[in-house]
Amino acid sequence: MKVNAQFRDRAGLQSYAIRDCSAKCCDWCADVSGKYPANETPQGFWGRHDNCKCSILYESKRSGRQLLRGTSKKWEVVAPDAGAGELVRLTAEQAAAAGAPNPTIFTAETAPIKSNLTVISPEQAKVLQSRSLTNGSNRGKMETGEFKPATQKEIQQFVKQMKSLGFASVTGFERFSERSSLLHEISEDFRILHRDFPEVFAALHLNFEQTKTLGENAYAEYDPVLRRITLNPFFYNDLDFMKKKYESDLLDNFHPKGTTYRANIPHEFGHAVTDYYGIKEKQLAKQIYSETHEMHFTRKLGDDWIISGLCTYASEFHYGEIVSESFAEYYSSANPRDLCKKIVDFCLGERVK
Repeated sequence: MKVNAQFRDRAGLQSYAIRDCSAKCCDWCADVSGKYPANETPQGFWGRHDNCKCSILYESKRSGRQLLRGTSKKWEVVAPDAGAGELVRLTAEQAAAAGAPNPTIFTAETAPIKSNLTVISPEQAKVLQSRSLTNGSNRGKMETGEFKPATQKEIQQFVKQMKSLGFASVTGFERFSERSSLLHEISEDFRILHRDFPEVFAALHLNFEQTKTLGENAYAEYDPVLRRITLNPFFYNDLDFMKKKYESDLLDNFHPKGTTYRANIPHEFGHAVTDYYGIKEKQLAKQIYSETHEMHFTRKLGDDWIISGLCTYASEFHYGEIVSESFAEYYSSANPRDLCKKIVDFCLGERVK
């Protein structure tokens, strides 16, 4: 249901996800209930527990509604015109009167019964993210771990640290809502890169924004025109999700073995290094191949060599990712392999020239 709703929403079919807790649901379910655009649901919205009485609906003006009731996972087709209702956004005062912590979205038909529905704030969503449901003798019971997002003071301190490394500007981090520990990791990763390539930081910009090119697919990006590294809040404001996504990519050998989500920082910085020194990735690949093989370099041999020595992504775009993925492995893996070492050593040699 989640995949179907989000796919249709991305296709422009005005799709919404609704979680109705009117059937005397628990507090956890009540926290995530409400109506949202299918790709903007809060953390925990799609989660279920034993004996859950909630109804989760997918609504589209074209398709009407589909209903997932309780834990039976049986579908019921609701009236074809059920999704045609106009959306109503409550004011802060109306939401407060209804017991909701933030302005809430409902259809015109459901607005009169808004007291049964609520929307949570991003901060509350993070708290839900730290909750887990048991599956044993205590089935259905929740254990809640405390979630503490970074404070404005911690964010300001992070920005100050980044500027001290030489970044020309550090923007957008007022949007950061994850743990402060993630800021510490980002800071540490850039500090290590600054140790080896301090001159690359000159006139380099750091941004925190979900740009159109990033969307919901890329962790981060480097813009060679603006000389800017942008981290995607879609992932960096949801650390658990980013970890799972990266681990999934590793299973397909899409990124280098032994790396973690922290490889995203050195990866993008690798692009900045390539840009700064004017390194031609394909020429570099041929040079290193000729130094380590007796056979003549061909695209087929090169692909096999890079995919086995680094990862699949490194061979794409005419080897345009070979330096960045080498940086990802070299600075993120506890046991970097020979190929990434040779490429990073080459870049360090360019710095010495």
